[in-house]
Amino acid sequence: MKRLALAAATAATAAAPLAPALASGLSAPVVGTSFSSAVGNDPAAVYWNPAMLGPLLREQDTEVLAGLSALYLDVTYDRVRRGEYQYRDSLRFKAPVPREDINAARSGDAGEAHAAGFIPLPAPQLFLGGRIDDEFAYGLGVFVPFGAVLEFDDNGPQKWALQSVELFAVEVAAAAAWQANDQLSFGVGAGIVGGQLRLRKVVDLASTPLMAAAFADPPIGQENSFGPNAPSEVRELDALSRPVDIGPGYGLSWAGRIGVAYAPIPELQLGLAYIHRVPLTFTGEFALDMDDPLFTEDLVAQGLRYPREVNGKAEVEFPLPPSLNFGVSYEIDQQWSVALTGSVFFNSVVQDLTATLQSNELVQPELGLGDSATVALPRDWNDTVQVDLRGMYASDDWYAGAIVGYHTPASPDETLDVSSPDGDRVVVALQGGMEFGKINWLWGADLGILADVHVQYVLPRENTNSDYDLANGTYSLLLAAVTGAIRARF
Repeated sequence: MKRLALAAATAATAAAPLAPALASGLSAPVVGTSFSSAVGNDPAAVYWNPAMLGPLLREQDTEVLAGLSALYLDVTYDRVRRGEYQYRDSLRFKAPVPREDINAARSGDAGEAHAAGFIPLPAPQLFLGGRIDDEFAYGLGVFVPFGAVLEFDDNGPQKWALQSVELFAVEVAAAAAWQANDQLSFGVGAGIVGGQLRLRKVVDLASTPLMAAAFADPPIGQENSFGPNAPSEVRELDALSRPVDIGPGYGLSWAGRIGVAYAPIPELQLGLAYIHRVPLTFTGEFALDMDDPLFTEDLVAQGLRYPREVNGKAEVEFPLPPSLNFGVSYEIDQQWSVALTGSVFFNSVVQDLTATLQSNELVQPELGLGDSATVALPRDWNDTVQVDLRGMYASDDWYAGAIVGYHTPASPDETLDVSSPDGDRVVVALQGGMEFGKINWLWGADLGILADVHVQYVLPRENTNSDYDLANGTYSLLLAAVTGAIRARF
C-alpha cells in the first residue's frame, strides 16, 4: 500500500504539462485583409510594417480600414498506435511487460479524432492611419493575432494531448512612421496583447519523472519504467490517466515592431519589418479529477487521501515567437500589380513549454511534496517560412486579386500532436472590392468595400516518428477566414 501512496502523491506534479502548442499552427490567417503585408498599401501596416504608413499617407491625411473576419477551423487526426500497450486496467509498471498482459487490440488503428467549428465571435479588424505632416504619420489598430476553438470527443484517441481548447487574443497597437524622403521611410510600433484560455486534457501520470523517483527511491526501491522516456507499454493506463480542466485563464503581454520601406523607383516597393514578442502567460483556476479508488479510498489507512477533485491556481505559458515580415511589390501598369511577400517565424526559440499548478490540496507532507509544481513539455519547434505570390487588377471602380502560397511546418514529427497540428500548408485567397468615390454624408470620404476569402490547408501528414508513440498517425487541418471590410480615405 505504501507504493500506491507514493504514486498518488505524484499526481500533484503530473498535471503540469498542459501548455497548448497551438501557436505553431493556429495564428490568425488574416490580420487586416489577405492583401495586407509588409508592402501592403493599407492601414494594417500598423501590424505588418509600420514604415508603410509613410507611403500610404502621401496622398491623403487619414485612412480607415474596418471589418470583421469569421474564422473556421477543422482538424482531423487518425491515430495509429505503433507501440505495444497493456490492458487499460493493468498495473504493471516495469518494462518489458509480460506478454500475457499486452493487449493486442490496443495496437494499430485507434480511430479518428475530429474537431471543427467557427470561432463564436467574428474577429475585429480595425485600423487607422493618419498623417501628422509631410514627414510623419501615425497608426492605430485593434485586431486578433491568434485564436482557436476546438472540441474533440472526451474519450477519443487524442485525449492525452487535448480534449478541448478555447483560445482568444486581441492586440491594441500603435505605430509611427518617418518619411525620410520620397523613397525611404522608417516605422516603429508597440501593442498590448490580452487573451483568454481554457483547455481540457487527460494527464498520463506514467510520463512524470517524480513518479519514477517515488517508486525507485527508498523506502520502496521498486524498479519502474516511468518518466518522460516511459515506453508505450506502461502508458495510458486507466488509473493513471487523470482529467484536468484549466481556465478560464487570462493573460496580458506586449509586442513591439520596427520596419523599413524603400521604393527605388515609383513602381517598385520593398518592405521589411521585425516583430518582437514575449510569452503570454495565462493565469486562472484548475480542476484535477482524482476520482479513482487508487487516490480516494485505498490510502485512507495510511493517512493519505486526495479529494475527488483537486482545485487551485494555474499558470500556462503560451509562446509568441519573434518574426520577420518581408515583401516586394511591382506595378506593371495602371491596372496590374504583383507582389511576393512572406514571413519568417523564429519558432526554434520554443524548446519547451511550462505550466505551474498551485494548491494546498496538493500538499503531501509525508512525502515532502509542497503546494506547487512546474513541469516542462518538450516542443522543439522549427523555424518556419511563409511565402505568398499575389496579383491584383484594379480599375477606377472595382478591383480583384488572388493569392497562392506555401508555409512550412513548425512541429517536428517527434512532438507533433493535436495540440500543435501542423504540416506543409498551401494557401489560396481571393479578394474583390468596389470603389464608390466621395460620400457626402461620410464627411466627404472616398469609400470602398471589399470581400475576402482566405483558405489554408495542411496537406495530410503521416507521422511514424512520434516520441514514445504518443501521437503517431495522420493529421490534416483546414483554416479559413471570410472577411468583409470598408476602407474610407479622408
